[in-house]
Amino acid sequence: MSNPFNYQRVEIVWYDICNADGAWLTEAEVLNHRLAECTSVGFLFSKTRTTVKIFSSWSYNTDNSIDYADVVALPTAAIKSITVI
Repeated sequence: MSNPFNYQRVEIVWYDICNADGAWLTEAEVLNHRLAECTSVGFLFSKTRTTVKIFSSWSYNTDNSIDYADVVALPTAAIKSITVI
């Protein structure tokens, strides 16, 4: 059985929402509040103008089709970088 696997392994650095700790912040604290910078690693499934999808696990079926798991969809606007690893 031949199972072609044509996906690039990538590292994606992306920005996530970051809530401030505490109920009240000074102006300086608000000005210094930053987004969380996150990293995801997986295989690049697709990339469009609006969305990048990766997966980390897969399974071959008896008909050579593939089932995917651990799928993550990221908005392209939130992505800082994509590196093939």
